[in-house]
Amino acid sequence: MNTIKILNDDWVDRKYVLENYPLGSKTYNNKVTQLDKEEYKEYSMIGKFGKRFIHKSILDNIFLSDRIPNRDQPHQVRKWVKKHKWDYFGNITPLESDIDTNEKLIKKLFNLLKYRYPYLILFYSIEKNPHSNTLYHTHYLLKTKEHINTKEIISLIKQDTLLNEFLYPSVDIKTNSRIQLEPYDDSFYDGGIKYVLKNNISIGLLR
Repeated sequence: MNTIKILNDDWVDRKYVLENYPLGSKTYNNKVTQLDKEEYKEYSMIGKFGKRFIHKSILDNIFLSDRIPNRDQPHQVRKWVKKHKWDYFGNITPLESDIDTNEKLIKKLFNLLKYRYPYLILFYSIEKNPHSNTLYHTHYLLKTKEHINTKEIISLIKQDTLLNEFLYPSVDIKTNSRIQLEPYDDSFYDGGIKYVLKNNISIGLLR
């Protein structure tokens, strides 16, 4: 039987996996051997010239890892973010802040959250403010096993000198407008993730 004729869009090859999952060729070669097990025989096919095709339904089981890629591999970080489920979505728009200040603030916010919610992963992406070449803000995603009490977190932020200075400045007439933290609505699908990933100025994964 010609395997190629029975394949459809549910079947993908090595190139697809490497383009969509945060792993390199060596890791792919190690993981793909799992498909030779009896339990996966219905999910893997060998086509012309020995080319392997894999059913999409088992890709996450085989190739998706909780291990966070190194920051010096931003293309792999972005793929990791796209493939994982996120529980909260937010942003900070600190008063007149550059990239370094945004990074300090988001890391400070992460540490505050981490102290209260031990199992926590935060992805952030910094981008320019509209109509400015020098000021920036930060979008972020949160992955956690717990429900986050947003009112409690806002209260803790106001008690932190640095966060309060930039996120609740006394000169700001827009009350509570410089930080957003809300559950990731399933109606976003991957829209929220794409929105956070749309810029490459500075990104990071904190765990």
